[in-house]
Amino acid sequence: MLLNYGLEIKHITKDFNEKLIKKLGINSLIDLTEKILDLESDDVEKSIIEIKRILKNIADGEPKQNRLYNKEFELLKKKVIDEFGYYQKGSIVEKYVGFGLVFGVAIGAGLSSFSAAYSGAGIAIGLAIGAGIGTKKEKEEEEAGNIY
Repeated sequence: MLLNYGLEIKHITKDFNEKLIKKLGINSLIDLTEKILDLESDDVEKSIIEIKRILKNIADGEPKQNRLYNKEFELLKKKVIDEFGYYQKGSIVEKYVGFGLVFGVAIGAGLSSFSAAYSGAGIAIGLAIGAGIGTKKEKEEEEAGNIY
């Protein structure tokens, strides 16, 4: 069973300003640690401990720690998806909007053969479709309790 790392993270980051907390996604990290509190994973626990260490370095003013933190946090999120099937709020929509953009470019390229003015319309159509599908998928995951 994982320890309540959320309390430790709150303590470490208590002197961070709002801009830094938002930039680092601290609230999302705390939500994640609370979501997996009753689960077991040595791999996930090692990542959280490493993130705590990096946050302490950021609190101590050590340079170039934000990039290291972001890399480790992304790795943690991937581990949590793989091991527990939990997703960060907004990440599913983001993924599908990206897919929609790719398909929108293809649609726009096809439409631009009729008129160059239609190329932008394809991108808008792709983004709308991707956002719609992503929102639906995220809502399903949220109903299943898999969003933090």
